[in-house]
Amino acid sequence: MTEKQIFFCKEYIIDLNATKSAIRSGYSPDSAKTIAHELLAKEEVQSEIQRLCNERAARLEISSDDVLREFHSIGMSNIKDFVNGDFEVRNLDEVDFVKAKAIKSIKKTVTEGDFGVKTVVELQLHDKVAGLSSIGKHIGFFATDNAQKATSIQLMVNDPLSNDHDEHRDI
Repeated sequence: MTEKQIFFCKEYIIDLNATKSAIRSGYSPDSAKTIAHELLAKEEVQSEIQRLCNERAARLEISSDDVLREFHSIGMSNIKDFVNGDFEVRNLDEVDFVKAKAIKSIKKTVTEGDFGVKTVVELQLHDKVAGLSSIGKHIGFFATDNAQKATSIQLMVNDPLSNDHDEHRDI
C-alpha cells in the first residue's frame, strides 16, 4: 500500500466518509468520490481499515459486546423503572445503574408562585426503537435487510463506478 492509501485509511476511520477522507488524504476533490470507491474495493485497504478499527477498540478497551449492552439498556428500558404509579420520578439512587443508561435527559424546574413551590421533573429516555433496531441489525434479526445489504455491497465492489472514458489511476 502507498503512504497515501494508508493515510486514507486513517482518515476514513475518523468519520467513515470515504469521499471526505479521500480529499483529506490529498486526492483531487473532483475525483474523490470515484477514488474513494475504488480504494474501499481494495482488499488491502479493507484489511488496513479493519486493523485500525481493531487497534482503536483495543485502545479504548471496548468490544461489540459493550456496544450491544448499551443498546440493550436502551431497547429494554421501561418507564416504570423511572416513574412510580403517581407519575413521580424515582430518586436516581433507587434506579439500577444499567437501567439508568437508558436516560437521555432529566430536567428539574422549581418555581415559586402564589400557591407555593411547584416542582416539575421532565424525564426523557433514549429512543427505544432505535436501540432495538441496532441490536436487531447487529445480530442479523432482519434477514431481508441483511440480504439486501450484502447484495448492494457485492454490487459496489464488483461493479465500480463507470466513467465515459478509461483512464489509469495510481490510487
